[in-house]
Amino acid sequence: MTLTPRDRLLIWSIMDMRLVLKDYSVKQLSDLAKISIRTLHYYDEIGLLKPSYKGANNYRYYSETDALKLQQIMFFKEMGFSLKKSRTL
Repeated sequence: MTLTPRDRLLIWSIMDMRLVLKDYSVKQLSDLAKISIRTLHYYDEIGLLKPSYKGANNYRYYSETDALKLQQIMFFKEMGFSLKKSRTL
């Protein structure tokens, strides 16, 4: 079977997406966002940023989508919005 250039591009795009989409532990996400682990735990407690799932070890794991949501929360916080207001935006 011969793949066309378009087929090859599509396959690489799908492979790239699989490489980019990953889950983060609390430590990894806190390091990435330069915030404390306690802050992530607090955001979970108040329902602002819930982890995508908890592992068998009961650790919290965040998806790439969660990381983007955290980025938005941090942006709104930097702009002076309260956490309560950030939840509704």
